[in-house]
Amino acid sequence: MTTSPAAPGSERSSDTSARSRLLPPPERLEALQVLRGFAALAVLLFHGTGIFEDRLAYSFAGGFFRPADCGVDVFFVLSGFIIHYTAARNRSAMDFLAKRLIRIYPIYAVVSLMLVVAYLVAPSPAMSHKGDFEVLLKSFLLLPAPRHVVGVAWTLVYELWFYLLFGALFFRSPRLFFVAIGAWTVLAWARVLAGWNPASYALGFALNPFMTEFLLGCVASIAFARGRSRHAGLALGLGLIGFSVAWWAALEHALALSRELAFGIPSTLIVYAAAHARGIRSRLLIFLGDASYSTYLVHGSAISVLVTLLRAAGVERLPAGWVGAVAVLAAALALCCAFYRWVEHPLLDWCRRKVLG
Repeated sequence: MTTSPAAPGSERSSDTSARSRLLPPPERLEALQVLRGFAALAVLLFHGTGIFEDRLAYSFAGGFFRPADCGVDVFFVLSGFIIHYTAARNRSAMDFLAKRLIRIYPIYAVVSLMLVVAYLVAPSPAMSHKGDFEVLLKSFLLLPAPRHVVGVAWTLVYELWFYLLFGALFFRSPRLFFVAIGAWTVLAWARVLAGWNPASYALGFALNPFMTEFLLGCVASIAFARGRSRHAGLALGLGLIGFSVAWWAALEHALALSRELAFGIPSTLIVYAAAHARGIRSRLLIFLGDASYSTYLVHGSAISVLVTLLRAAGVERLPAGWVGAVAVLAAALALCCAFYRWVEHPLLDWCRRKVLG
């Protein structure tokens, strides 16, 4: 159902005008796309490090990339920023939700189906959850669950919740949206500070402070819309310092803050600074950003397949140490990029033509 225009002078009209003043004319911010590519690469390095340790008894780069799952925190902040920044492009809440679902769901469903088929063809005890009906149902519906067919799908559940909250409230009243997401964030932190662990997995999942990072991204978008680019350099410097300190603390198992703050706040500063960057002309970096979603969904399976092939060939340890590890990771990244070029990109174009016209 399309939201009808509000009458002049109504609260909705006032809120819409306020939103229009806050949001600059939408443009493609190439630096944010590049940052998205680096975030996906970080998650690839995180999972690659774990797979090498578990299956080849090899500590890649001395375990330096063990905190690289912070790429997820960057993704969440980026999502908050981009969704708020591009809100003016949407005609209505339904238009917004249709675009977001087309962006994340079709290729996610394809990857999920591929993994289920792969399990059915070559069953593995470690992957038995991919044959469990409840896991399959919750995976394809993107519901909270301890396990999904696609390992990173838990992050997409948070993305979907954020889209639903944004779509339901922002197009009615931006103020109401911020009150709601602020209240959600406060409840999540209250649960953490109280040390309450709900018996219900779904409730514990819902009250995880990750929603803080989406809120931070929205705040960064508002700050960016005010056009104070003179602060971008300072924000970048502080963000990089904060990110480096959090990374070091995570390596030393001395992270005093939760990851949502330790990595979320520096990520917000970096995203804000990157939004001001202009003149990025590297087609490779921009392509890696464009392919970031495919990289995010496919990299774990790609690395696993390559390691399985090595072990099938009788290789129990990575040849040439770090050189072999880099070669495997580079090959996995190449497979992800090929998947984007030949599967995700055509599928996304087709869905947009059919659904959005």
